[in-house]
Amino acid sequence: MSSSRQFLFIPREELAALVSPLQMWPLLIAGMVRPVVDADGGVNIAVVEEHDAGMFCAIDPYLNMAINDELKVFWNEKLLHELKVKSEQLNERMYFFLPTDDVVPGFAESYYLLTRTGETVPEESARLKLLVKLHKPALDDKEPNLPWHSALKMVELPQDVIDNGVTKEWAAKGVPMTIKTYPGIALRDVIQVRWGSVFLLPHELSQAEVDGTVDIVVTAMPADILTAGDADKMKIHYVVHDELWNYSEKWSEETNLLVEAGAARLGAAIFKEADNGQIHLKDLDHQPVTLQILVEAGDVFDPGDTLKIRVIGTPLPGNATRTFPAEATVSTPPYICRIPIPFEFVSLFALGTLDAAYELHKKNGSDPLTSKRTFVDVIGNPAQLPAPTVNEVIGAVLPVNAMMATVVIRYPAIANGDFINLIWEGAKSDTSPYVHEEKHSVSENEQKSGEAIVYVRGEHIEALNNGSLKLYYRVSTDDTSQHGVSESDFLRVAVGSLNATLPVPEVEEAKDGVIDPTQVYTQAHVLIKPVNWVKEDTLTYHWIGINPFGTTRGSVPITTMTIGKPVRFRVDASYVAANIGYNVTVRYTLLHAATGKYSYSVPLDVLVGIPVGRLPSPTVVQAPSGTLNPMDALNGVDIECSYASMDETLDLLGLKWRGTPGAGTSEDLEKPAEASGTVTFHLPASAIGANIGREVSVSYAMQRYNLWTPSDALALNILSFQNPEKDLPRPEAPQAKNDVLDLMEFTGDARVLVKAWPFIAARQLVWLSVEGRTSNDVYTIDLLKGHEVSDLQVTQGLNETLLRMELLKLLHSSTATVKCKVIFDGGKDGVTAIHFPSLPLTIRTRYDYVKPVITSVKNLQNTVIPEAGLTYDKRVTIHGTATRGEKVDVQINGVSKGMPPVGAGSTWELPVELVEGVQRIIAIAQYDADEKNSDPRTFTIGIPTEPKILAITDSKGSVGHNGTTYDTEVTVTVKADPYQLVQLYDNFTTIGSPISLDGNGEGTTRLSRLSPKGYSIKARALYGNNKESPARSFTVAVDTWRDSITDFNNGTSGNWQKGPAGFQGYVTNGVFHNDTTAPSGHSGVLFSQTFHFVAGRTYSFSYNVRNFSPLANNVPPKFSVSTTSGIQIIPEYSVPRDGIWYTPSRTFFVTQTGNHLVHIMSHQDRGGNDGSDGGNDYQIDNIIVRRVS
Repeated sequence: MSSSRQFLFIPREELAALVSPLQMWPLLIAGMVRPVVDADGGVNIAVVEEHDAGMFCAIDPYLNMAINDELKVFWNEKLLHELKVKSEQLNERMYFFLPTDDVVPGFAESYYLLTRTGETVPEESARLKLLVKLHKPALDDKEPNLPWHSALKMVELPQDVIDNGVTKEWAAKGVPMTIKTYPGIALRDVIQVRWGSVFLLPHELSQAEVDGTVDIVVTAMPADILTAGDADKMKIHYVVHDELWNYSEKWSEETNLLVEAGAARLGAAIFKEADNGQIHLKDLDHQPVTLQILVEAGDVFDPGDTLKIRVIGTPLPGNATRTFPAEATVSTPPYICRIPIPFEFVSLFALGTLDAAYELHKKNGSDPLTSKRTFVDVIGNPAQLPAPTVNEVIGAVLPVNAMMATVVIRYPAIANGDFINLIWEGAKSDTSPYVHEEKHSVSENEQKSGEAIVYVRGEHIEALNNGSLKLYYRVSTDDTSQHGVSESDFLRVAVGSLNATLPVPEVEEAKDGVIDPTQVYTQAHVLIKPVNWVKEDTLTYHWIGINPFGTTRGSVPITTMTIGKPVRFRVDASYVAANIGYNVTVRYTLLHAATGKYSYSVPLDVLVGIPVGRLPSPTVVQAPSGTLNPMDALNGVDIECSYASMDETLDLLGLKWRGTPGAGTSEDLEKPAEASGTVTFHLPASAIGANIGREVSVSYAMQRYNLWTPSDALALNILSFQNPEKDLPRPEAPQAKNDVLDLMEFTGDARVLVKAWPFIAARQLVWLSVEGRTSNDVYTIDLLKGHEVSDLQVTQGLNETLLRMELLKLLHSSTATVKCKVIFDGGKDGVTAIHFPSLPLTIRTRYDYVKPVITSVKNLQNTVIPEAGLTYDKRVTIHGTATRGEKVDVQINGVSKGMPPVGAGSTWELPVELVEGVQRIIAIAQYDADEKNSDPRTFTIGIPTEPKILAITDSKGSVGHNGTTYDTEVTVTVKADPYQLVQLYDNFTTIGSPISLDGNGEGTTRLSRLSPKGYSIKARALYGNNKESPARSFTVAVDTWRDSITDFNNGTSGNWQKGPAGFQGYVTNGVFHNDTTAPSGHSGVLFSQTFHFVAGRTYSFSYNVRNFSPLANNVPPKFSVSTTSGIQIIPEYSVPRDGIWYTPSRTFFVTQTGNHLVHIMSHQDRGGNDGSDGGNDYQIDNIIVRRVS
């Protein structure tokens, strides 16, 4: 069966997906299977056959359920059952049985129709599509005499496994098993193979396997084989269930295998009572089965080792396996260790098997050793789990007035984690069915005690009044989905009142109906006088106490010796002590052997304890007259309880302070009695605060022998605050001075404080508000509205934000009141709140209104433009004063230019951009000032001229455009508009300080520390639209000039390069010597050198020259000096033919700074023609170029 079979009815949450919003739940069918492929649920054989009256069904309560609602239940559109709602069924689940004649295999549909009282159109419930299967897999066993199902053949194994068993090699790869098809085989049938005590994974059949086109193969995996262990005869068989959990009648034919996979090292245990592998229950005579283990000497067994035994029982198909564990300590070998297995456990597995193995746990901590497994068949009639018992049952009746039913569940091998579902199934007085289910998980302590206790509330007893109860339970474990659920036998009893026909019993220790527990030292005695009992009748007494621990019973059979004589039962003192302070009901029953029916006695009620007497009301120390001023109880109150019979050894007092719910009530304070006869309780202030202005009932209860006796009550009147102005704190506004809250004196929001008040407590409701006036009406600002006081506020009081935006809604200089009220009693209605003293305030929302004033108009240089003055800046800033926190409308020439806010210093400013011309400014107050308009302010914006750079000069004079200076400081002269400022820029970077212009619009500035580089200087007006002058460029150069002196003393011509005209010349004796013997080629460039000349500088050039061969036919040498750019430095000079040194020289300048190539030119071409002609022989020395200025 599926896991849902733990319960009689599937939990509703599993059906939620089938129900639409506001739709009624579907028909509930006890035992319905889920999930089912292609259906909402399934109906199997158990569902149909469980109850003789039909399928047990239920309909859950629905919205607006009413008396006389009619319900019609349909199966495949056929009406099968009708119900009408009774008063006792309102909003309760309704149970009924559905006829099964129309329930046939295949798919079916169920639903019900609701016709509400007074209506004619029915409402339809959610529908269920159900699969019905009413045949067991493999169908009926045609050979019931066999212990297995004749149609379920044994598994087919590999031949090597059949011949040689399961070796380590087979265990390592797994053993495949082929299963033959069987009658009634169907898709989704599940084959469950059991390999020894291990269930292999369930195998669900495919369509191909059903059709026979594919073999059905189930493999025992290595883990399965090792878990099952080794055995000489490992039992292998299987069972089949279909998709609705209908099981085959029996297991398959079994096969037995030798398994030696190396999992076991110890020999198998032996079932002593087994004969040829079978245990017959009838031969056991309800005695235990003995499992024997041979503990051999000289083997692996040592004294002190532990044997851990597990006996696994496998029942008929569909029921759960169970395990019986046991342990034994190894004593001195050799001997046979005998382990008894209870008959109650063994009988559960009739027509099934028992499988036993054990482990040896060495005391030295080494790895455990495992035994081989041994198997036996259990022959006999199957037993169910034992029926539950109910402690409250008397005879064959569960009294309807029982407060609860104490259900005791005992079954073999009860284990921690077992899940028990107790099914309380009965018939009401009108024979209609009733079901209640209780879930319970077995705890470790319950496993140790061997029983579980489940409590059923009295309402489920009362529901069956004058009816009957069928009580049973189901047990499941984590592997329920594989091995099913075990179900117990039934307990059947009547439910109702006992018909007393026998005399009342006596309790010997009871005097006037009271038992003094101090006189019951070991036991009490119940005496039953003889009635018409006969031999073999059974007499049972019932001692019914306040709880199960104070309840007991006992029985004796009536024998010849007891006929006509009283019977005396002993009751242990513990059952007396457990009921101290309470009544015990004592009665007896007589079971008549002849009829099997019970007779019941009249009950006897006895009190266990000593009467106390009257308990007067307590007194409150702080309120001797019964009226309490709360200010007298700031630290709480003291309550004195006194009564005459106080016994400090027996009594316990509990204070009952009953006021408002929650903090206003205290019923959990307890104190032992005192010898003085007075017990004093103290209650904190919170218990008083919650009851201010109310009446409190003050009393106490005294417990003696577990019996509580209440005292008279004191009606304590707790007054309200008698002087609130003194007793309660007044709200505070820290920003207010002399009760004036001036919003102009602080920024942000205001705060409202209320100090912690007397009896303040967390979760009290508080209201805090400011009530003021607007121009239209009264206006309330709620700071707290029904707010729960926090733990922090209990110690620090209230500190709340009063929003400025809310205060600004109030009239300027109007009155307002800060109010606070608190509910002390834990209620929610503000009407009961207590009002605190209020705080009156005057609210000032603004400054006094004044006439706006324009104090100044400034240009971009932050210079004040005088009244009627001139500026060239179109962008100006207007400054003024007005009422702080307000705005002014600044208008220029009648056009608004903006509304600047007035700042904290009552000042405002507004930057504007204007056009040329006369400007007239006024500031208009945007508030109700007496004079709204300021006095006007006028000025003129002129049209600026373009700046000019008049000159750039250095220490040498003017530096022209694109000129060069070697100074690091120059003076720049500019011209623009008078009395303005201009700024010089080198490209886009400011250079120098702003230049103030004089009345003529002229000004100068020095540019110092100039770096060697090119400069592009322009002047930008710092006014108006920032016009700029054209750029003026110049270069600051580094003076690299060095005078050039070439004296030829080093044998070279220095930096002078010899030209073509000097091809015969050479340096000798410190001069340049040239014998012009060649006939021609002596004119042209003699020497050349490049010099960097700067325009504006003066240079000198000189050289020494002589004609050294004044022959008659000699011609004079002629020389000139010039630049390639056309500057003549020294004009052509003819050297006299007298051998004397001459020095031609001249100063010169250049107009363009730069590199200039200087040539010394020869103008005489004729040579000596190898002496036949006179040449122009010459020597040159001391060529000097100097900078003279």
